[in-house]
Amino acid sequence: MAKTPSAPVFVWHRSLSFIAQWRRLGNAAPPRARRFQPVISTTDAALLLNISPRRVRALCLARRISGARLLGRDWRIPLRNGAISITPGKRGPARPSPEGPGTT
Repeated sequence: MAKTPSAPVFVWHRSLSFIAQWRRLGNAAPPRARRFQPVISTTDAALLLNISPRRVRALCLARRISGARLLGRDWRIPLRNGAISITPGKRGPARPSPEGPGTT
């Protein structure tokens, strides 16, 4: 007698979501995919911010550019909605509030 092929371990069901099918297999939660975040170099960031690349590296070293990572000797700066987020410094005059004068 010839053996019949065994049923596959996993069969995709069109009516169930990926998460529901993943849980049917006995797994607690599906693996989370890392979201791709575009990164740029210090030279490209300098062109965007209209400052020198050396100043961008100084801002990265001072941890004022959020999310900047040092890979080897190069800084990788993430873009968030097409912009670079920089925390303001503590020295110098305070900047006026965007609401206008007289508001805090």
